[in-house]
Amino acid sequence: MPLLVQLVLSLTDLLPVRGGNQSSAAGNFVVGSDGITGASQPWRGLVPEVIAYTNPKSGNENQRINSYLGIKYGLTLRTGGVDSGTFDYLSSTSVNVWNGTANSTYHNNVFGIARDDAGALYQKQSKSANEDQKLIIGAGSSLFNMNSANTNSLTNGQFLMTGDNGLRQSLSVALSNPAAQVNYRFASIWKVQNIGNMGNVIVAWPKKISNLHLIRSTDPTFDTSDEFVPMTSEVTVNGTVYNTAVITFNNGDYFTFGGYTHAPGGVANSLSYWYRADKDAANNGAGTEVTSWKDFFSGTVSSQLGTNPFPKYVTGAANYFNFNPGINFIATNQSLGNTNVRTVSELEYDIFTFTKEGLLPGSTNTRIFSSLVNNANQSGNIAYWDGIGINKRFNPNPDEIERVDAAYAGRYLANPGNINFSTTIPSIMYHRFTNTEVSKGLNGVANGVVGTHHVMGYLNGGHAFGSTIFSGNGSDNDSFRGSIGETIIYGAGSLTETERRRVDSYLAIKYGLTLGRTATNHYLSSTESVVWNGGENASFNNNIFGIGRDDISALHQKVSNSVNSGTILTIATDNDFVSENLAASRTAISDDQEFLITGDNNIVALPMQTVNLGNGNAKIIQREWLLQRTGTMDTVYFQADLSAYESQFYNPNVAYMIIADDANFTVNRILVQGTKTTGKWVFNHDFNTENTKRYITFGTLENAVCYKPGAIATAENPALISKVGISSLTRAGIQNSDNWPAVRNGAWLVLEARTKGFVVNRMPFNTSGNPVGIPAADFVEGMLVYDTTNKCLKMYTSQNGDALAWFCVSTQTCPD
Repeated sequence: MPLLVQLVLSLTDLLPVRGGNQSSAAGNFVVGSDGITGASQPWRGLVPEVIAYTNPKSGNENQRINSYLGIKYGLTLRTGGVDSGTFDYLSSTSVNVWNGTANSTYHNNVFGIARDDAGALYQKQSKSANEDQKLIIGAGSSLFNMNSANTNSLTNGQFLMTGDNGLRQSLSVALSNPAAQVNYRFASIWKVQNIGNMGNVIVAWPKKISNLHLIRSTDPTFDTSDEFVPMTSEVTVNGTVYNTAVITFNNGDYFTFGGYTHAPGGVANSLSYWYRADKDAANNGAGTEVTSWKDFFSGTVSSQLGTNPFPKYVTGAANYFNFNPGINFIATNQSLGNTNVRTVSELEYDIFTFTKEGLLPGSTNTRIFSSLVNNANQSGNIAYWDGIGINKRFNPNPDEIERVDAAYAGRYLANPGNINFSTTIPSIMYHRFTNTEVSKGLNGVANGVVGTHHVMGYLNGGHAFGSTIFSGNGSDNDSFRGSIGETIIYGAGSLTETERRRVDSYLAIKYGLTLGRTATNHYLSSTESVVWNGGENASFNNNIFGIGRDDISALHQKVSNSVNSGTILTIATDNDFVSENLAASRTAISDDQEFLITGDNNIVALPMQTVNLGNGNAKIIQREWLLQRTGTMDTVYFQADLSAYESQFYNPNVAYMIIADDANFTVNRILVQGTKTTGKWVFNHDFNTENTKRYITFGTLENAVCYKPGAIATAENPALISKVGISSLTRAGIQNSDNWPAVRNGAWLVLEARTKGFVVNRMPFNTSGNPVGIPAADFVEGMLVYDTTNKCLKMYTSQNGDALAWFCVSTQTCPD
């Protein structure tokens, strides 16, 4: 950042000395080398402007001079120095063009455009000189590479100044505006001071944010009633592409930026990077190299480091990341990284890694994830790549955290709480960092013992996956051996417990993991809605998994099972339990915020229990599942491996899924017959009209299939001639020599077709449970229609002597 230095001196004329450096004739004023001692001490840097007066200036004069320099060079001026106080920017005529006192909340990153002829100030485009500032504002409707090249014009006395509230300049505050397709806005809010009625200005922000809008308000509270201006135009300034909008600001306006973003669990606040193997991992298919990996939140690309080899892409399967893909590091020095960005910008930050079980160290010192201390120092010191190190090393300290401070003065290397990556299931490892502490938590469990260390300071380096050894840089961190599915970096601040749970829930649903503390800390969607209530029945907080769609999380899990050993159930949106989740052929979940999550009672004992399901003896397995549905899921398919129980079946060729509102299977019970495919049983059912919480198990019926004997010819009716038929095969009567339908004996009605099915009248039902369009007076006992609302065949009949009503025909039986 440029520095504004003011010296009060008594000066005469300046003379050149030492090749262009400047000093006074008396030798008491120097720009560059001092020119006095004879030693060569040249200034290394840029000096855009020097102002020298022969006598001290008054307070107002100094304020005007500083204002001129501050506006021209985008400097935030403060009465208390760099970090404290405010400052009133004055024009050459002492007009207060930025009232720092009145705008104290917004006295951060102050800059503006202006024309002040008496001060020879003509700044047509500008941005703050502070670090990491991206906003550009220019006069008119166009921007240029340099202010001097800008052909737009201002009128003398026109100033447009702005400053922000110092909060995060990225999508982090929820603001839903479906009409504008905006779901988040910046936490940062700018205030405008417009002096001299400046007209159209162009506002520019780097092109990275989807559906970027400038949001203008008359107050600092932003909602859907404010003006949303699309930033669809683009301009390139000094090699960077910006989205732009042209607007006329009123004096006192507030503005911010909004757009559409995805965030894990909908937690965008403090999010910096989100790497997902199922998004933007460049590859040519299973087993091929991943040549780059673009983070899904900010668009940062991690690519080859030096000449290091690339990791490999693995497609999802039932036993690999719950049908989701991963990136596999299998050899020495494999890596991907970016050394041009800043990984973390605050002293407190959080990092999630999601890795497969079976991680191994590649050598003595191996890494999963690393951050440089400073991008300015990349080669020549073993500590440079140890700003953050998530290690996978040999015992006795296999899974340590490594940290080197910003001054390279000290190192922390330990495993706080001795929390290691799981060896049996994938690991959601949550790392929380502060300036002096670090802790870890595995798969939703509370963080363990906090490790303490010396002050680390601010890091300013990029990051890498795998090895950081390349181009002879002196690093010693080789690549780990194993698969990584996601890495989520909240580099601008730590999360709350609820925010962490939302991120954990996203990962757990996607990858079939059972989180810790589920009885009290439920699974949450991006809207913070409970999609698995662990307090509903704590006995079923085992082997939790499910399918679901959450658009803000970009979660669309269409097939799932538990990653725990011994699982026998898989759920899918269609009858496909093999293809990866990303397969285009899979049936989509129709709407956002729809979930079907299940957990079981963890009873694995094999003896089946004999029960009565209302139609004779039955046996059910002791393992039961609780289903919790959010929204409508349409037809859901279940694949159950019942091979361990089939020797106890009454009929090994028939199995049922039993569904009820209670764990004893007595309330609103339904039986769904399954089909055996490749050794496993497949069932399907639509739960949409039922309660949102249902229990299921699997069983066998003693009278699973029943048959009534057919009609037998007698002396009184030896032929059993069928006299009525409906055919699509041109077979009736004299049209065919076999005299159809009379040739079909023993039927009241004969139906024949090769490509047509028998269709019962299809009718919607109202909330009273009656078919729409048939008067109640016309209901006849035994009448059959297909209910298109509840999707079942219904009969108008009575149950157990009750009043006549419409009932689904869903239980197979053989009534007399």
